[in-house]
Amino acid sequence: MIVICPKCKDTNPWIIEVRGVYDGALIWECRACRHRWPRFAENTPLYKRAMELLAQWRLIDSEGVG
Repeated sequence: MIVICPKCKDTNPWIIEVRGVYDGALIWECRACRHRWPRFAENTPLYKRAMELLAQWRLIDSEGVG
């Protein structure tokens, strides 16, 4: 699977795994522009949890996700 940053179109993101939430990538972080976005589709419990964590960590910018 190729993961593409929605901001800069880079194709080599880091994964952010959160123990106790999901065993694997929960959030992607672009190595080029540092944009972060949930791995899972909107309207899913894991998307909602990822967004909650990004907000809690203050990693959400004015456009939504940091």
